[in-house]
Amino acid sequence: MTFAAVIRDNRQHRKLIFADHHIIPDVAILDPLLTMSTPASVTASTGMDAMSHSIEALHSQQSEPIADGLALGAIRLIAEYLPKAVENGNDIVARGQMLIAANMAGVSFGNAQVGVVHALAHSVGGRFGVTHGVANSILLPHCMRYNLDAVADKYRLVAQAMGVNIHGLSEIDAAYKGLKAVSAFTKRLNMPQRLREVGVEEASLDQVAEDALSDASIVYNAKSIFDSEDTLKILKEAY
Repeated sequence: MTFAAVIRDNRQHRKLIFADHHIIPDVAILDPLLTMSTPASVTASTGMDAMSHSIEALHSQQSEPIADGLALGAIRLIAEYLPKAVENGNDIVARGQMLIAANMAGVSFGNAQVGVVHALAHSVGGRFGVTHGVANSILLPHCMRYNLDAVADKYRLVAQAMGVNIHGLSEIDAAYKGLKAVSAFTKRLNMPQRLREVGVEEASLDQVAEDALSDASIVYNAKSIFDSEDTLKILKEAY
């Protein structure tokens, strides 16, 4: 549902983004039967990729109401159905709802774009071969923490979409609840929690942080990032 393709350059150890409206399919067939044999680990990681698409579209500098609505709808579906699809791969309803959620998330970020989560995930994946959804899952809560003060209103909506009771909370406290809900969700899915768990070398964090600055995704991040000190700080927190 998007206009982007990401190709890994094994010589440069980078992931390169190619974007063109000709990449957008004329028709997308969402058939859950084609996903029934997907292993639980792949189901979880691809589902967290869709969650990252949704949250990054929501907090993007290019966010807009229609994309926000699609993103929030996708978050609600993912929060409800991804654990079911992971726990029981034969749950055709959960599989179908996850296809719809991923589709909605794709349309959303296709309009609003993504941000530092994807910029760092591309860099980690290009240099260390970390599966994209796994990298996104590890980095998402830490990137949300980095962006929190700039988009508390959006993360408050994330908390609501994930079913968190935020009645009576200040906007910043409600936003923090959203961040914590995302972090807890990754644990519920048994996703890796630290970059060190997936083979990322601490000595290479400086280079990964530098690589992320040249990733097109970073341009749309909620808070503008011009210095690798910021990306390095996030990587160290996630390590």
